[in-house]
Amino acid sequence: MKLTDALRALAKRASPLPLPRPGAGPVSLLIGDLAQPDVKPIDTKPEQLGAYAGWVYAAASLLARDVRAQPVHLYRLPSRGGDNRVEVEMPQVLKRPNSIMAWGDLLELTQLHLDLAGEAFWHLVTDQRGRVIGIQSLAPHWVTEPVVSDEGLVAWRVQVPGWGQVRELPAQDVVWFRYPHPASPWRGASPVEAFGVAQHFDLYLRAYGATMLRNDAGVPTGILSTNLDLREDQIEAIRERWIERYYRRRDGVAVLTNGATYQPIAIPISDIKFLELGRFNRDMILGIYGVPASKLGLVDDVNRANAEANDATYRANALHPRLRRIAEAVTTHVLPRVMDRRSRYVLEFENPERGDPELELRWYTTGLSLGAITRNEYRQRLGLEPALDGDVYLVSTNKEPVAQARTPSQTRSGMAQRLRLTELEFVAAQEPLERKLRANVRRLFTAEAKRVIAAARRVIAQRSGLQTRDWYDELLEESTEDWTEKLLEAWVEGMERGWELAERVLDEQAEGTSVTWELYNPQAVEYAERYVAALVRGILDTTREGIREVIAAAISEGWGQDKTAEALRILYDQFKGARAKTIARTETARAINWGQREHVQEAARRWGMEVKRRWVAVMDERTRPTHAAAHGQLRDLHEPFEVGGAYLMFPGDPNGPAGETINCRCTVMYDVVHYGGGTTNEHE
Repeated sequence: MKLTDALRALAKRASPLPLPRPGAGPVSLLIGDLAQPDVKPIDTKPEQLGAYAGWVYAAASLLARDVRAQPVHLYRLPSRGGDNRVEVEMPQVLKRPNSIMAWGDLLELTQLHLDLAGEAFWHLVTDQRGRVIGIQSLAPHWVTEPVVSDEGLVAWRVQVPGWGQVRELPAQDVVWFRYPHPASPWRGASPVEAFGVAQHFDLYLRAYGATMLRNDAGVPTGILSTNLDLREDQIEAIRERWIERYYRRRDGVAVLTNGATYQPIAIPISDIKFLELGRFNRDMILGIYGVPASKLGLVDDVNRANAEANDATYRANALHPRLRRIAEAVTTHVLPRVMDRRSRYVLEFENPERGDPELELRWYTTGLSLGAITRNEYRQRLGLEPALDGDVYLVSTNKEPVAQARTPSQTRSGMAQRLRLTELEFVAAQEPLERKLRANVRRLFTAEAKRVIAAARRVIAQRSGLQTRDWYDELLEESTEDWTEKLLEAWVEGMERGWELAERVLDEQAEGTSVTWELYNPQAVEYAERYVAALVRGILDTTREGIREVIAAAISEGWGQDKTAEALRILYDQFKGARAKTIARTETARAINWGQREHVQEAARRWGMEVKRRWVAVMDERTRPTHAAAHGQLRDLHEPFEVGGAYLMFPGDPNGPAGETINCRCTVMYDVVHYGGGTTNEHE
């Protein structure tokens, strides 16, 4: 039996380990010894909920309000897969969960519980038939503990304050939201625990500041001194007269005699520094919640550019994950209980991440000039009223814009939206492959670096000819097999992904004209093997050149083992950065585009289809101007695109210049303009 087969068999026999009993072992996220002895960590649920004050209130309430305000939609999914989903009306139990709450109230309170206590609970109220007729929000400190058996979670014990009875709610009737706790599967990790000491300090600072403003501490505002020996009643009389004449008066002129002097007293430097720590605590609290200070109207050192960047970061890293957490829980635990079980449903919030308005405007401007969108669609983007003389496409020529009549198929839901959809589908397919290949490339460089550095040390120690290339040439040749394996794996996976994208497009436009991947797989693998062999030679040649330069410097400068090893380590660190990213992005995008093109060409040949192609650029700040200019460019199936003066059959075409193909993230949109029937026998 093979090792892999043995491991699979062992995995089938292995049973999961039981979860720990609730309360077994320490679960605190704080290390008490690091706190001041008189500062108690905030670790109970009532204490966490009671921390809803100051900057915690500012951050948590902002997040809760934004979650509440985000539009939400309910979709019914097709029974046979695909993405032809239909938006349906929200059920009444979600519109009005209970007698004292609307949907927005429930969302806001749930998010507050999450951001204070790290967990939130919904109780699904059912009738005698088991149908869900309402949803109650349970405060986290009401839920005392889970009831666990060998099979897993059975129920939750709940005790509402003021009611002595403890109820056990069945686990299927309780929806549990939480921030995962790293030490316990039975509780959520409260963000308040992470800054418990800072929260205590923040409260103390605000109390201390109020004391200073009221001057409750008895610190004098100034000292009036004299060389006379005064009685207590004389001192008091002078003080009262001074206050009456000069205190809080800007135009009073004091005349001091008998050597008297006055010295005003400001806030001590130590007190000023102490109060400045309040900003440090504020930033710590806001940072843990992911809320930029500019979102709360604090504009220290903030301009329009970084305020917009802060807002984008907040929406992507703070708001969006919170919306996803709630939507996933509702889709998984609530919708199957309240909707028709014969269909599948999904609840989704609108994506809060906003695009760059300048890039969007550039995208629309480019689309208008290329005839991808109409004049009125462009005007709508600018917030203008539609043109009174009708809607047309404006296509730029060398002389002047030419107005073309709009046809029913040339609507925004047709051309412009399809261009955008093609871009998004390509990015969704390519980015996971890029991340996977980049990780593999980094591992290859890491392993290669260890061998090269060890060999360099050995050669220097033995004085056996550092100036020769044999020792590192042999090491790089040993890497050939590993590089070939990982790149071939990425290329075949990318070609198949591109094939699937093209298959979906053809099925939508000319059903039954696609070609199965299994039929073409041997030919695709054969091409990939030839291409990857040349690619690996090029990669190793570049690596060899880098090593050669380091060794030449080591020889000329007389470096020893440590300095040579450090220089090689720096070289490979650079390889693992930008170079690994370039290889991964270029090759995965190239493979997907190649797979799409081969599928469409094969299908067109078999069924006599006429196919047009449009260049689709990923329009963002990283897009090359030449590629942005090519966005929407229309060509026949076998006609090359003109991009920056180069002629490319597809984005990333290896026969094109490096300046137009390396790091390219563009793709192609295919349109079947004529289907002449042809044979339906796929094996002919």
